[in-house]
Amino acid sequence: MFNTWMKPELILDRSPLVNYWGSDLPLFFTLDLQNYEVYTTHFTIRHAHNQAYGYIQNFALSGSKDGETWVQLFNQEKSPFERPQTYATFTVSAGQDFYRYFRLTQRTSYKDSPNFTGGPFMFVSGFELYGTVRYFS
Repeated sequence: MFNTWMKPELILDRSPLVNYWGSDLPLFFTLDLQNYEVYTTHFTIRHAHNQAYGYIQNFALSGSKDGETWVQLFNQEKSPFERPQTYATFTVSAGQDFYRYFRLTQRTSYKDSPNFTGGPFMFVSGFELYGTVRYFS
């Protein structure tokens, strides 16, 4: 996470709160499930910013068993959002295994559009994983 106004707990919160951060590309966050692993079949991203220019695009979901070696589970270039304050759910078909760590990475930004002059930001106010959960010690 890159800025003090970005609250990591808001990514997992179910309230539609504005949550964003920025720095240099690529932008990402990593989720450590600690003593749990998930065999992910789907995931959901929530966009809760009032401006359309902040839609996530050119993004990937990756999984890792150790936080060092990553397997790409999902990749999409086009933004899944067409209006603010919405959710998008995706099917995971690659890298079918249990993972402890998950990383959502945005490789480019709306900043790359010709009429925008600000820095890159990642607007994600919700993230959910779906699948089979198992505990390990």
